[in-house]
Amino acid sequence: MIHKPGCLVLTGGSLRLAVTAEQVVAVFPLDTITPLPGMPGWVLGLARHAGRMLVVVDPGLLAGRPAGGGGLAVHLAADVELALTVAGVEAASSPADQPGPSPASWLVPGVDDQQRVVYRLDVPGLVAAVRTPLKRSTAPAAAR
Repeated sequence: MIHKPGCLVLTGGSLRLAVTAEQVVAVFPLDTITPLPGMPGWVLGLARHAGRMLVVVDPGLLAGRPAGGGGLAVHLAADVELALTVAGVEAASSPADQPGPSPASWLVPGVDDQQRVVYRLDVPGLVAAVRTPLKRSTAPAAAR
């Protein structure tokens, strides 16, 4: 099994998510979230960080698992201002892919160097999963 360095593992709830360092803009304490009425339950709301408004998503809820958020947010490098709420962030080796079931299309199953299940986060797939319901929720009433 080959593990490559340069990975961060985001922990929270029942998910361990691996992202490359290049996919992370910032990790910051999540103090205040402004709820967004009419959004799916996995959209926790908006948070301000470094002058930007970020849509905060609980990855556990989005994947159909228990809530996994904590006191931290991870701002992802994507074409959408998006942050994931997590309980912790660990430096790690990249997980080795491991065939098996995945709770969501944007998660690629794998194992870390301690043989724990960790899902490699497909950021474009996550953005697509988030974008579709957001567009539907924010469309003008006449367009729905």
